[in-house]
Amino acid sequence: MCSSLDINKIINNEVIVVLKDSFIAQKSDNIQKTAHCIDTVCFELKKRKISYKLIKRSQLTAYFNEQLVISIGGDGTLLDASHHCKNSLLLGINSDEQHSIGALCTAFVTDFFLMLDNLYKKQADILEISRLRVFINDQLIDVPVLNEVLFCHSNPASISKYSVKINDLEETHRSSGIFVCTSIGCSGAVFSAGGLILPITEKKAQYLVREFYWSDKPIPKLLHGFIEDKEKIVIKNEIENAKIYIDGAHKSFVVPKNALVKIEISPHPLWLFRSEKLINRNRLIEQRGQHVKSIRSST
Repeated sequence: MCSSLDINKIINNEVIVVLKDSFIAQKSDNIQKTAHCIDTVCFELKKRKISYKLIKRSQLTAYFNEQLVISIGGDGTLLDASHHCKNSLLLGINSDEQHSIGALCTAFVTDFFLMLDNLYKKQADILEISRLRVFINDQLIDVPVLNEVLFCHSNPASISKYSVKINDLEETHRSSGIFVCTSIGCSGAVFSAGGLILPITEKKAQYLVREFYWSDKPIPKLLHGFIEDKEKIVIKNEIENAKIYIDGAHKSFVVPKNALVKIEISPHPLWLFRSEKLINRNRLIEQRGQHVKSIRSST
């Protein structure tokens, strides 16, 4: 049990159920599966006399504090829900495993109620997941980052110029941008771009420069590495039309020229249910990471 999460408050507060917005242009069987999943979740909550509220992901505005938040859909729904969780516990239910990867979803409609019952018995197995927080010119971007931050030109095909500083080391780069990701987020875009896989509970961030253009004599040192807790990475934008993208394309913010973007580990983690699904997926990705590493080293 994670001691820093107040389970008593969680189980005594209203449950928030976050839904996908619409099923337009989706296959009819997907619509039926998602509708069945929603009906089942509501039925199980009612049967246990647990108070709950349904909210569509596009209508999320408030922050949920010390509540159980259940997302129904895939990773997109879970990510949007996570941005509104403060000191809350998130249970992601993959409503259609055939059409949705649901990498961060820890349950299916067939087994979520087991985690629900364990929670209300105060026997839940919970993971503390590190997130990132971002500042632009010392102004906090109030979106907790679960996966990654990407700094780049607003047109991804254009080159980005910026300086990057970690501790006392600083460099000027020209590249396609720079990723900064969490331990749980390193298995997505950052891994595909050449990053490393970390255990999902590791309390550190990973940075990776995309498609670096090297024309100067000095050997660059800040192309890939890690940021420990209490450290930060500072990016100074040197172009017009730069942006940061948070958790894929879900959230984006304009970065003015000469602005400073500071990224560090957030003091507010996210709590997820531990499940064999999540652990097995992370283990599989670690194995694939070793396989990819061996391929790259042999070429």
